Amino acid sequence: MEKQNPTWYQDAIDQKIDFIVFIYNRIEGFAFCPSNLEKPFHCGGDDLAHGFVTPEIAFNIYNYDMSRELRDRIFWFAKYIEMVYLEEDFSLKELDLENRDVRVISGKWPW
Repeated sequence: MEKQNPTWYQDAIDQKIDFIVFIYNRIEGFAFCPSNLEKPFHCGGDDLAHGFVTPEIAFNIYNYDMSRELRDRIFWFAKYIEMVYLEEDFSLKELDLENRDVRVISGKWPW
């Protein structure tokens, strides 16, 4: 039996959401890239970019390497990082993006 794509991925394809950027600057950054199944996160800023990373790496960066300031800013999203890492499903509707301080981007990575 073929593995079904997660709902968050299908939502991203249907809504043309490529990046949900929480923060991005010279020093640090964090984005969810729901249209990318293989590497659905972008971690790091211009100076110290990790780039596009797997769920395991994003989970470890969030828990062990991310500054407290950034971690506090995106604490509400932590459970979704873990869900992607554990291959648990959710819908992008659950993120309530219209009421969050995030930048939603369609298309290529802009930085």
